[in-house]
Amino acid sequence: MTGTKQTVAAPRRESRRMPAIWRALPLAPLLLAAAWTGPARGANDDVSGFGVLQAELARLGVDVTRMPAPLHSAGHNKAAIVQRGNGNDASISQKGGSNAAGIGQQGNANDATIEQSGSGNLGAVLQVGNSQSAAVAQTGSLNLAYVRQGGTRNDGQVTQGGVGNRANVLQNGSQNQAQVTQTESALTGQNSGHKHHGKKENRHDENEKENRHDRDDEPASFAQAFNEALILQQGEQNRASIKQAGSVNNAAITQAGSRNNASIAQYGAANQAQLNQMGDAQIAAVTQTGYLNQAFINQAGQGNQAYVRQAGSANQAAVLQYGTNNYVQISQAGNGLHTIVTQVGDNNRATVVQGH
Repeated sequence: MTGTKQTVAAPRRESRRMPAIWRALPLAPLLLAAAWTGPARGANDDVSGFGVLQAELARLGVDVTRMPAPLHSAGHNKAAIVQRGNGNDASISQKGGSNAAGIGQQGNANDATIEQSGSGNLGAVLQVGNSQSAAVAQTGSLNLAYVRQGGTRNDGQVTQGGVGNRANVLQNGSQNQAQVTQTESALTGQNSGHKHHGKKENRHDENEKENRHDRDDEPASFAQAFNEALILQQGEQNRASIKQAGSVNNAAITQAGSRNNASIAQYGAANQAQLNQMGDAQIAAVTQTGYLNQAFINQAGQGNQAYVRQAGSANQAAVLQYGTNNYVQISQAGNGLHTIVTQVGDNNRATVVQGH
């Protein structure tokens, strides 16, 4: 374990590359993404899965892989819903102009809701399996929210406000939960979604499927946001939460296993956080306030815990733990502070406090 005070040069704002101190560290996200095997197969699934739903939405005029027309091109909203199975529930409501929303569901008792106001937003939900729930709520302009879930009783929620935010939630397994909240200023409430399981009939409601451009319904003006969030989970009963308020913040959580819990909260501008967990019953949490702070946690094993809290600017913290029941807590307040903690084995404990 090392914990030293050191002044580091603030990275350029336009650069989103991994900080120099992390480039040699073992990273899990690409490995986890490569291990994504797709949704669990069931009686209502076929070999095409998500691809069929995506293609059917595109034929109905909503391509969930492409953003709508830019703001200067005034146009109508577009909405499409495709459902295959029994007891599924889908709802789309849009105000403003040039928004696009698509919901594709295959299986039984799935529920999806998309609500959008503003211009040039894209909301998409694809679900294959049973008793899953997804909710997307976006206000502002040029925001993207994409929720894809396969399995049973997964829950994915995205709430965004501002300009140019990006949120991706990918879950495979059972009883996983993921939530993303991104705004350009102070965080408001969280969208709990709507869950209606076990219904006997499919139902869909496309409110204002071809709405006219209505300036009165558009939000006035937003400070720039451009936050990005990614949650990727595979397994059972994993929990992930990302909350970002400010501009140009980046957050990513990847988890594989069971009963893992990860959370990122960032307030300010140009902060970056990445949490990777592979195993069971692990906890990772990052809270950052200020500018240009960077945090990285990588854990593999069982029962490991890591907590990072940073306030100020240009602080860096990295945690690597492999084994069982290891514990790390890092708290840094100031500017240009730098900590790396590595633990391999069982029942290790490390605490680092730096700053005022």
